[in-house]
Amino acid sequence: MHYSPFHHTHPIHSHCTLHTLPPHHAPPLPPPPQPPKDGTSYGIHVLFCPVEKRYPFIRIHTNQATTLADKRIVVAIDGWDIGSAYPHGHYVRTLGTIGDRTTETEVVLLEHDVNSAPFSAAVHACVPPLPWSVTDMDVREKGREDLRDRVVCSVDPPGCRDIDDALHVRRLENGRYELGVHIADVTHFLLPDTAMDLEASQRCVFFWGGSVLVKVCVCY
Repeated sequence: MHYSPFHHTHPIHSHCTLHTLPPHHAPPLPPPPQPPKDGTSYGIHVLFCPVEKRYPFIRIHTNQATTLADKRIVVAIDGWDIGSAYPHGHYVRTLGTIGDRTTETEVVLLEHDVNSAPFSAAVHACVPPLPWSVTDMDVREKGREDLRDRVVCSVDPPGCRDIDDALHVRRLENGRYELGVHIADVTHFLLPDTAMDLEASQRCVFFWGGSVLVKVCVCY
């Protein structure tokens, strides 16, 4: 990522480190107006500390510094003034509390640009409705072999929605054993130039983070 004095905004994900900005680290700021009589605060300048250590601290102005002290937040860089040690930006949104598993998982997804948004209706329309079963046309497809005479057992745990891994074992005539590993062929439903094909090409990642599962394409 490159910064320039007039660079467009770019989201950075981390937490806000509450360092009040020393005057020599930024261009002089005009004196703040007198606070209103109702006690409303105009906020302070603090330094935002990105998770990615290659990014510099980012100067932001906020009136909720105390609230954000233990939070992971998203900050957008607005520019980098000449003579300033840090770029300046603005607060975008709060992800959650530092150390919370869901929050930290979302930070990982955002830091690596993993798209975890729900699939669109157009993508869901690319797979057949349930219930679905193998047809004679599927069996006759070139390159496939009908193994339904084998005793095949799934290795996926109870309650798993994606039953896509299985094994079979049988004894051969020579006394040896055949171990078969079965993996679901989701590409059977992934036709070229469809909405799901485009979505899968853009995601290109399967993420499993304990309680979070991000898929490349739709599968039931």
